[in-house]
Amino acid sequence: MHSHIHCIQLSEDGNYLFITDLGDDKLLAYKIIFDGVSFDLEYCSQYNFTRGSQPRHIVINGGDLYLITEASCELYHFTFSEMDGLKFLNKFSLLPDNLSLSSDYTGCAIKLSQNKKFLYVSVRGLDNICVFSISPHLDLKQYIYCYGKTPRDLLVLDDYLLCANQNSNSISIFDINEKTGELCYNNVFNIAHPACIINL
Repeated sequence: MHSHIHCIQLSEDGNYLFITDLGDDKLLAYKIIFDGVSFDLEYCSQYNFTRGSQPRHIVINGGDLYLITEASCELYHFTFSEMDGLKFLNKFSLLPDNLSLSSDYTGCAIKLSQNKKFLYVSVRGLDNICVFSISPHLDLKQYIYCYGKTPRDLLVLDDYLLCANQNSNSISIFDINEKTGELCYNNVFNIAHPACIINL
């Protein structure tokens, strides 16, 4: 495949860019250089995934990076520092134990809870949301049906999680349990082909 930049995230301190190359199966880190007039990027580090994994989206929590792959349906955990660059810690399958990897299932969206204790990841085809706790380590807490088809994007909004179900023309709403991070279905409303949800 050819290079296909899919997602770019700015570090919390504003000094680094993290880029997923879905086509070349890479995660790249660059330092932002600003001389008061113009910006430039200085290469720092990269991680090469297994060919065909398709790294898709990232969320950042301090020095921790959490990334989902599209084709291999996995959640990766990295740390990053200026001295050590990107450091792989571990990875988890997003599929239940009774399912094998298939092109029918693809990792899609990942979001961090507002208290920064939980991750929410959606899987297309399986049409569910995975809930992981991240403190003190990654631990799968829940699989829950997204109440639609093709959960393309997620948004954490206060004590709620909204899921954009692209192929069922709906957005489903879940209550978030602040202590466990687990989701409880609340409601659903119709909207044509939702692909992205943002809070302005």
